[in-house]
Amino acid sequence: MTPRFDHQAAKSPLTVTVGQMSKTQYLQRLGQSWYLRVKVPRALQGRVGNTHIRRALGTRDLDEAVRRKWSALAQVRAYLEGLSAVATALPISPTPSAIAINCNPIPSLDLQLIANADARPAACLDSLLEQWLDSTACLKTTHFQRQQAYRELRAFLGGDRQPQVVTEALAAEYVDERLKQSPDSPSTRRRKLSALGAFWGWMASRRFVAKGVNPWKGFRLSTRDERMGGKKRPYAMAELVRLFSGAPTYPALREVMALGLYTGARIDELCSLTQGDIRWDRNAAFVRIAKSKTYAGARTLAVLHPIPVAVLRARWRKSIAATSPLFPELKGGGYPRQNRFAGALGGLMTGRGDSLCAWGGWDARAIDCKSDRTRRKPTQAGGSQRNYPRPGVTEERVDRRRTRADS
Repeated sequence: MTPRFDHQAAKSPLTVTVGQMSKTQYLQRLGQSWYLRVKVPRALQGRVGNTHIRRALGTRDLDEAVRRKWSALAQVRAYLEGLSAVATALPISPTPSAIAINCNPIPSLDLQLIANADARPAACLDSLLEQWLDSTACLKTTHFQRQQAYRELRAFLGGDRQPQVVTEALAAEYVDERLKQSPDSPSTRRRKLSALGAFWGWMASRRFVAKGVNPWKGFRLSTRDERMGGKKRPYAMAELVRLFSGAPTYPALREVMALGLYTGARIDELCSLTQGDIRWDRNAAFVRIAKSKTYAGARTLAVLHPIPVAVLRARWRKSIAATSPLFPELKGGGYPRQNRFAGALGGLMTGRGDSLCAWGGWDARAIDCKSDRTRRKPTQAGGSQRNYPRPGVTEERVDRRRTRADS
């Protein structure tokens, strides 16, 4: 029996009353976004490769999704009707007369339908990206990093395009002329290339592109940055004066820089401090680092120098809840607050001169500028030591000094 597309079979069972459609008919909500969802007739499910067809509508508003779903539904119905027409043009048991008729050249339209029988309905990269991000569970940082990688590709393409536009030749041009020439670090370039490869791999698994087609595979990016030219070095005093001169426009930039200079703590550790992480004893501030990059990084620092002590006293409030951030100006939204601050710090260094950012590593360079009296080399897990000294005084060392002074 020849399979035919049945409009009634494609309808969702969600109805309010007879003759009245539900507002969410053909709609499905994934995450915060709305999608069109149409059931595929059983006779065509083998060719489509799924029981339903789902398409992103590119909106989080229900009323807007209702308005957009009709044009998307018309495209899906035309696609299913095309599959039915291909099946009708190829009978299973042809009669002699049918054989004679089919010996004639097949019209070009039928050839196109046969070639696209295993493809999904046409969709552009913007909507596919949103659908990919909604269907994958990842960290918030990874979510925005993938968006950033696609935005740069989108700018190179000149706008929203269908995935078939990105050929292997175009991908090679993008990698050679844009990605490799960007000011990003080698690890950032590899991450962006990996994100694009994962995006195309997801599209291939959902048949938005042909299976196995991934123009971002096979590239090799350098793991070293030729611009570095050598190992990291400490800041010169003249460079520190340039960094701390002027009035930064980013909130709390100067204060976090001062704390990093005198404590050696990482940017994310300082930006994550809360009111409860600060404890006072006489004129010393004890800073508890609870969120650190490594397990061994969780520690308590004793801050004695008057400059960081003044910064902490100006920020600390006894009446505020212990869970309140020490730097509330560093708002979330987008990247985590430490990454937003790192971008502002990088912009400041670039604005003060190329020599300040050519060597990179704010924490490694800043803490090497401290005097020998405040330097120390903490032991990491496994007995290894960092290749640069980290300033600051541990809480135990302060207690020993006070014990000797009292005796």
